[in-house]
Amino acid sequence: MSTRLIRRALWSSSLLLLATSYAFGQAPRSISNPSAFDASFNSQVVALMREKESRTPGMRKMSMDLIFAVRTAKGENLRAGLPKLEVANPARKDGTVDVEFSAPVTGTFLAQLQVLGARIAGAYPIDSSVSARIPVRSLESAAMLPGVRYVTTPSPCFTNAGNIQSQGDKSMRSDELRATYGLTGSGVQIGTISDSDDSRETSQSTGDLPATVTVLSNRSGRSASGEGTAMMELVYDVAPGAAMWFSTGYGGESAFAQNYRDLFAGGCSVLSDDLIYIAEPAFQDGRVARAINEIWAAGGIAFTAAGNENNVKSNNSGVWEGDYSNSGQSVTVNSKTGNFHAWTGTQIYNQVTNSGSGYLSLQWNDVWGAASSDYDLILADSSGNIVGASTGNNVNGAPYEQVINTVNGRFAYVTKISGNDRVLRLNQFRGTFAVRTGGQIYGHAAGDKGIGVAAINAARTTPR
Repeated sequence: MSTRLIRRALWSSSLLLLATSYAFGQAPRSISNPSAFDASFNSQVVALMREKESRTPGMRKMSMDLIFAVRTAKGENLRAGLPKLEVANPARKDGTVDVEFSAPVTGTFLAQLQVLGARIAGAYPIDSSVSARIPVRSLESAAMLPGVRYVTTPSPCFTNAGNIQSQGDKSMRSDELRATYGLTGSGVQIGTISDSDDSRETSQSTGDLPATVTVLSNRSGRSASGEGTAMMELVYDVAPGAAMWFSTGYGGESAFAQNYRDLFAGGCSVLSDDLIYIAEPAFQDGRVARAINEIWAAGGIAFTAAGNENNVKSNNSGVWEGDYSNSGQSVTVNSKTGNFHAWTGTQIYNQVTNSGSGYLSLQWNDVWGAASSDYDLILADSSGNIVGASTGNNVNGAPYEQVINTVNGRFAYVTKISGNDRVLRLNQFRGTFAVRTGGQIYGHAAGDKGIGVAAINAARTTPR
């Protein structure tokens, strides 16, 4: 090799070292070969940061799964340097994908989306939100339309359903109330929101529901589990004289919120639901909570299932909530530095001991839709391989990251890329962390004017 080539090689190597620097190396204590873990983990964190730096302006407004779909459609390899990364491609077989746009809803914007091949599923001006199915090849152009803040796939939604027959009527002594005062709910319209009203007709034929149940147009939610039918049966047990209404809560958070408003507009002054969208805000009222606040201000009342998603007292909480703490460990790539959060002391990992529902999410107390800080969520296995990552460009978007995690024993990491130190909330929904706090009740169940309720074991509770 000539002297000139040797100098060029040394110069290139020096530039690479200058562009990438490490200031961390802390494998979990349970790892038998920490040096191998650190080597793998360090190099893969760098690969993640390089991918983030290489995004187009349109990609920077997308959630991680949409970035993966776009790169895959272009023939690019998101997994370069990340051999074990698990990212579900949300694209359908026909090359389209279901998304939610955060943007002012105008006729011009909807027309522009349609020109790009989008089919509009729902437009919600009050929430500045549009649900659509759009070709993946059009996503970058759509993200760059005027007014678009960010684009995501729809948030996963869960029912807070139990598996034991209710004894609520007897436990609440509402049977005594009916017998003593004749209060049956007559003259009141009650709206129920859940996944679907499957098997409603069967319940009506057996007398477990009244002959008439009003279902909002095209919002039965079928086919699903029929949890809504079960909820209405409970309502009918307690208030057999009330008029029954139903709507699904599926279709996204904005659709859920609108269905609350539409039931109230139809005359339902008492409403209830048993749903939770994983991506609902924890530090401010989101779309559903705001709809409930409006209903309360207009004279209605809403009860929502708070869930039974584990707790600190039982040593199985799947939440960590607290202030960001700079561990002093970081990685820098091309002048961008990721500073690792310390969960306790200088420990930069939090082990997921039970994966629960399979969804791991991070949010922080920036304004939703106008975040000023950028945090990333990383998930590693016991070999130091990054198996999950959500590294969206959060500034001016949502303070939220999410990965799918169905495996116990993995390690969660959070890095601050830019902005201010914030209150963080890590949630392995219905799972368990090694380092944990309280705070699982969130979203509209913890909203300003809604009433969050949870089930109790009637057999173990002293009658009142």
